[in-house]
Amino acid sequence: MILSWHHDHSHFEPCLHCTTQLCRMPLVSVILALAHSASVSISGQNIRSAVYSGTLLVPVVFRWLSLKVENSDTWHSLAHGVQIALLNGCYSTYRMKMLSIAVLLALLSAAVQGQTYLSTDGQHFNLNGQRVFLSGVNMAWCRYGSDFGGGLYYSYKSSSSCPSSKSKYEQAIQDIANNGGNSLRIWLHVEGQETPVFSYWGSVTQTDATDQLVNELKDMLGFAKRHNVLVFLVLWNGAHHGNNFWKVRDLVWDDLKLRTYVDEALKPLALGLKDERALGGWEIMNEPEGSLSVQYDSDPCYNTDFLAGSGAGWAGDADGTYLPMNRMLRFINRQIAAIKEVDPNHLVTVGSWSEKGQGIRNLYTDDCLQKAGDYSYRAGVLDFYQMHTYTKSGSYGSQSPFRVDHARDYTDLSGRPVVIGEFSQIRGGGMGITDQFNRAYYYGYGGAWSWHYSGGGDGSDSTATQMTGLRWLQNKNDQNKGGCVKINLNGGTNRCGGGQRARARRPGRSFSSPRRPRLMN
Repeated sequence: MILSWHHDHSHFEPCLHCTTQLCRMPLVSVILALAHSASVSISGQNIRSAVYSGTLLVPVVFRWLSLKVENSDTWHSLAHGVQIALLNGCYSTYRMKMLSIAVLLALLSAAVQGQTYLSTDGQHFNLNGQRVFLSGVNMAWCRYGSDFGGGLYYSYKSSSSCPSSKSKYEQAIQDIANNGGNSLRIWLHVEGQETPVFSYWGSVTQTDATDQLVNELKDMLGFAKRHNVLVFLVLWNGAHHGNNFWKVRDLVWDDLKLRTYVDEALKPLALGLKDERALGGWEIMNEPEGSLSVQYDSDPCYNTDFLAGSGAGWAGDADGTYLPMNRMLRFINRQIAAIKEVDPNHLVTVGSWSEKGQGIRNLYTDDCLQKAGDYSYRAGVLDFYQMHTYTKSGSYGSQSPFRVDHARDYTDLSGRPVVIGEFSQIRGGGMGITDQFNRAYYYGYGGAWSWHYSGGGDGSDSTATQMTGLRWLQNKNDQNKGGCVKINLNGGTNRCGGGQRARARRPGRSFSSPRRPRLMN
């Protein structure tokens, strides 16, 4: 006899009619059926590998399930599957029971891992076994560089234009959710104003002054999870050199100082947040090209002279601090590898200021990142790409993501998702916010984040304008295009339904030019 989960999910009850049917099925067929119910794609090779992997003890199985599928909608189908393996009389021998459990565990391990955290599948993102599209906004800061650490997240500063960081971030998350979005990009260290803690000579000693940073971020991520919003944490800012940028500069130039940051701050931070389902991913630096030295190098990985006249290095123009490409790549590579060492669950990226950093050319290829790290940190590569785009002199460049025919035209970025990480209607050359979100969704991108929630400043849309953009995509679920927008961080099934293919909105006049040739380096 098999126990089945009651329809009201309140208790198990005997299933008298299903035992006979299951006993007539081969073991492999039962496993395939269970995998299908859990939205797991498997092959015969998966099954053979699991069957020959050995036996497992029953207590270990239940312990694993209690840890891995807690609070997940997937639990019901998985629990039922384990009952079949343990209680079904047709697999009467002890060995067959243990083999069936081994198969289930191998399959369910992949299923739960893939469903719990945002992952990539080629040029698209995946969550809960379904293609998803990241529809959201930036809220880079409430109080620039002083939102987190040492209790700042909970502090109230009446003299500030943004008195409460906690209230502002929660308001942004709530608004994103209410308007059908699913993601938020925020900045953390910025230039090191408050986090991490630096010694007088530039080494890092801890995450923040009172060791509250991890708990502050967990608080925010818990709120985001309840509202089904993914948060992407940007560590550093390369687009502006303020009074504290010397700290970032020293980390880029000095391997020993970078090591102190990795050991004393980054790893503890990543380890503390590795199980947070609302953490969408990490971004090592915002627009590192703002700090780059534009110069010739005989090594193509480090040669940036093609950026001459593009505006790259604009932040360095303010204080004369320019960083060579080899050091910047080393800085990025080491941090990515450190995050992945302690947190295998979350994705990592870098946000380029335009298609000139990731697009026309890819400054952050796997080989160049690994070479800069002396091939000691091979895991230190990007999981997805991200570029920003704003009009210059009133129009987008011919190779902007809103001008090229499709994301796949960026051949140097093939094989991984590409997110349009910053854009705005006010700097959109006449393209409306709904056209921008629509273009990103239907033309091969993995996500789009407008700039920026608080409004104000150069190139920023009002909050109301950005919410209009989110509402345009809120019910989209074209699994042949962008994918599901209504994600679910509180269960194993997204809130999009069956995922039937939707008809793409006819592009507006901005997109109606004849087909352009693919991008050339």
